[in-house]
Amino acid sequence: MPNNTNENTNSSAGRDDILNFIDEVEEEYELSKSYRRTLAEKCGDFLAEWPLARLIGYFKEYIGGQDGAVTAFAMALREHLALTANPQLELRKRNCLIYGPTGSGKTELLRVAARIVPVPVVIEDASTLTPTGFCGRNKQDLLQNLFSRYGDDARYAIVFLDEFDKLCASPDATVDAFRKSTQHDLLKMVEGETLPNTRRGTLLSDAKEFCTDNMMFVCGGVFEGAFAAPAPRRAIGFLADFSVERGTDGSPERNVNEPLDTNEAISRLIEFGMLAEFAGRLNHVIHIRPLSEEDLYGILTEKKNTALENLRRTFRAAYGVELKFTARALRTACRQAFRRRLGARGLSALLDDAAHKALLGAAGDELVVDA
Repeated sequence: MPNNTNENTNSSAGRDDILNFIDEVEEEYELSKSYRRTLAEKCGDFLAEWPLARLIGYFKEYIGGQDGAVTAFAMALREHLALTANPQLELRKRNCLIYGPTGSGKTELLRVAARIVPVPVVIEDASTLTPTGFCGRNKQDLLQNLFSRYGDDARYAIVFLDEFDKLCASPDATVDAFRKSTQHDLLKMVEGETLPNTRRGTLLSDAKEFCTDNMMFVCGGVFEGAFAAPAPRRAIGFLADFSVERGTDGSPERNVNEPLDTNEAISRLIEFGMLAEFAGRLNHVIHIRPLSEEDLYGILTEKKNTALENLRRTFRAAYGVELKFTARALRTACRQAFRRRLGARGLSALLDDAAHKALLGAAGDELVVDA
């Protein structure tokens, strides 16, 4: 008589494994559904509490000289949160590009957003990324870090890919091919894809997969030369206005400090070396204009959480002194930053240097920096 004991035991164990697996899947599904509902409610509350006008006003409390960019980014932000708040509408994901000179507010837009939005905001250096399969950090590593840090919240994150212009064209053919391969690799991530987590069960992450379908990607960079005006054809000499593009008859056409329309901006990005498929995934193209000397002074004296405020807090905590700058000293620093094209970030370094030099000869609990 055949012995079926082992077969029955194995069959029973197999059924138990299958049932346990089904239970796990159902439990994860219910948790995921509950989580999505909770996050949708949070984003819905945010949209109700932060109408567009209030959101724009909040950004302007911290960012100066960029009214157009602030308005455009606030719109992009609300559209991303509307996608998260209304999953039943199956809205298409929104991505954008922010271009403009260094130190003029690109990164600050994301930092200010991170203070108030109910989804993660992360800043990544795109220039450090490599194609999958090459030695170096790739999109899998980027997503691994994102999900291990934020868990399921990462599925709806806003990811700023800074220095994206460094992934565009290069005169070196080998480097150019490598950069375009990196763009190709990032393309599906930006468009929306699901990647398996190859390190599941490690200390890094327990997520089964990385889904980017509902993430908002923001590509940022200077894109030096991509949006520059061509040399004026007729206006020459000391009186020529080089901030204006000229037509074939020498007549002014466009101030280079003004944004291009989206179609023209996309065309120039492609000429600069961005893949056409990648450029086509950017719903919003946002222009950060160069800051004037007056813009820089206004940022220091009128905005919240400025480099000047931070420096004062640092000196109060580290040296027990009240740091003050005269208006003349601030004007001098702004003039130097403007002439050297350093932007707000460079202005911070100038103030820092002036304050530390004055500190060496200071006496008492008040330190006044004059030009």
